[in-house]
Amino acid sequence: MIEAPDQKIHNKELVGRRAFGKDKAIFSDDGRRHFKIDVFIDTRPGGLSVDRLGVGEVIKKRITYLDPLGGAMGEKRGKPFRGWVVLSVTTIHELLEATEAEGEENVLHAEIMREEDYPTPKAKRALAFQLCELARKHDFEESPSYIAAA
Repeated sequence: MIEAPDQKIHNKELVGRRAFGKDKAIFSDDGRRHFKIDVFIDTRPGGLSVDRLGVGEVIKKRITYLDPLGGAMGEKRGKPFRGWVVLSVTTIHELLEATEAEGEENVLHAEIMREEDYPTPKAKRALAFQLCELARKHDFEESPSYIAAA
């Protein structure tokens, strides 16, 4: 078990949105590889679920802890867990909150809060588009279990 981080999310932390399925479900290719907006769409109320990946060398330990959780979620969905679309929280820091995960024991869970500021489906799509643009700055973090199974 990994030690729970501080409840306060540091403005230099990285977070990751879990991605599932084939490349065409995650990536869009228009000459430059980037992420599909669907990776950041979630119609449930409240925040958009992410994993706290940390900063620097901490990321490797957190990926090892989080990978089986993503694999279990992929099995429930019937789609392989591929890894994380990574975001720096620097520009969205005020939207992030450390929260308890629903349906799993995950001390590294957080949410990009949308409840009050992004109440409509159109507003959630606009946020998803902005997150896709932020995600272009980082490489996709491949799931170790997916790599091992390939």
